Amino acid sequence: KPSDFNCRYLKENEVAPTLGSATRLINFNHPSYISDKSILLMSTFPMDYNFEGIDLKYVCGMSVPPVMMAQVALRVYNQILVDL
Repeated sequence: KPSDFNCRYLKENEVAPTLGSATRLINFNHPSYISDKSILLMSTFPMDYNFEGIDLKYVCGMSVPPVMMAQVALRVYNQILVDL
């Protein structure tokens, strides 16, 4: 049953809110749901990534963004693994 509990607005020139698997994001200036392309851009997945038929919003909402994970891996490498 749909509700407005997970409804968030995207405002221009502001950082997007957390994208959850059930979050509905709406453009504040142009009232409409955001596109799949916008979800991919927010989540830093490549535009041609193959989700194997799984709902794009679900996967992006449940995943650690690839760019963030790359930064975590870099910090772990630099702070822990370099000195081994």
